[in-house]
Amino acid sequence: MDATTPPGTGGRPSGTAGPSDLELHDAVAAELAWTPEVDATGIRVLARHHVVTLSGEIGGFAERLAALRAARSVRGVVEVLDDLRVRPTGEHWETTDAQIAEAVEAALASDPDVPRGRVRARVMSHVVTLEGEVDWNHERVAARHAVEGIPGVHFVENRVALSRHPEGSDTVARVRAALARSGGIDLEAIGVAARDGAVTLTGRVPSWTARAEAERAAWSVREVREVRNRLVIAPALA
Repeated sequence: MDATTPPGTGGRPSGTAGPSDLELHDAVAAELAWTPEVDATGIRVLARHHVVTLSGEIGGFAERLAALRAARSVRGVVEVLDDLRVRPTGEHWETTDAQIAEAVEAALASDPDVPRGRVRARVMSHVVTLEGEVDWNHERVAARHAVEGIPGVHFVENRVALSRHPEGSDTVARVRAALARSGGIDLEAIGVAARDGAVTLTGRVPSWTARAEAERAAWSVREVREVRNRLVIAPALA
């Protein structure tokens, strides 16, 4: 695995707290190696200024997501760039789109969190496109989770829309209350704006975990139909 570090600094940008790029590279590589869903032997790691790039070949879409989650979980990572591609070999490479479509239909029908008959799927060149309309974001997420691990799937494009719910004048307050209930989030460091069902989050958080939790909290408010997560990872806040 490769790492790039600025000369004379150990890869730590001037004035930046947290691990150096070399330390970050080693930590991400170790996390990938310890993640059971990931075969790290074909993955290359590049770390520069707290931004990690993963490249190389992996066995499928679910493994790709697991690798990205593993990299984001490492303290000090502010962004993960995905240059991974599915390995064109293995037992699932010859799976046809028709076989994938059949498996996708069965997975959606059997998942209790996916509203029956409200999510449709198209498969082309091993790419699954989900369409339809549901009431809650967790139902949309459940649809993606139901199909992402199916053998032969290389990518999932989630185009499932959310039903429109009446928007009250207190959407910002409701989102901030949801953030407060989440715990571990510094409300003073996060700005919330709302318009026509779209919520925008701004500010700084200490980790990818906190960023994802803030977005999940915003989605939990019923009238929210879109979340624009513009939170910046600031490892020095950890």
